[in-house]
Amino acid sequence: GPAGRLGGRRPPSLSVPLPAAGPPWPIALQRPTMSGAPEGTGAAVPEGPLTLIGDAQFRPFRNVWMLEEIGEPYAHESCLPRSRGAAAHPLRKIPVLQHGPLTVYESAAINTYLGDRFGPIMRAKGMAALIPPPGTASRAK
Repeated sequence: GPAGRLGGRRPPSLSVPLPAAGPPWPIALQRPTMSGAPEGTGAAVPEGPLTLIGDAQFRPFRNVWMLEEIGEPYAHESCLPRSRGAAAHPLRKIPVLQHGPLTVYESAAINTYLGDRFGPIMRAKGMAALIPPPGTASRAK
């Protein structure tokens, strides 16, 4: 009914203090900017090897496809969810992309990161970018 499981009582308030500054999520979950650095951090553009962790028979396949289209060298570590290989994700899920010191989770976020990070490089080579630039009407469609 309308009272729910609390029988009309208000839920107890939480007394957990929130951090004074900064977002409560890891930097790897922040939205990357056009340069590939997490927005608002002033961080350098991630450099280093690209490593995709996950079994290409599942959702990581879309990330393998994106990496192939981009044409940058990458390593692929095949593993199943909740296996030892998935330990890079806090919940031991796949896929996970590691780009140097940066770790990105979830297949859609990985492809968005790759498109934002390597789109300018692809355009500079005369190739079509795979994701429209952020903030454009094309991206919103």
